[in-house]
Amino acid sequence: MNSNIDRDVRECLYKLFNDEALCNEWLSTPKQPLNGLTPLEVLKLKDGKNRVLEMIERIELGDFS
Repeated sequence: MNSNIDRDVRECLYKLFNDEALCNEWLSTPKQPLNGLTPLEVLKLKDGKNRVLEMIERIELGDFS
């Protein structure tokens, strides 16, 4: 996984997927809840880290919308 990714995001993703390839795929795939942007694109925005972490948390809780 890209070392430029925020440490908190990296840790949450690896905890969720436990596979670096899956983490990278998730980060680079557009997401409907992110208005069609990839998590990598959203992380560049002002509040992007929070938006991505919230989405990861929703997945952990079973909300895949």
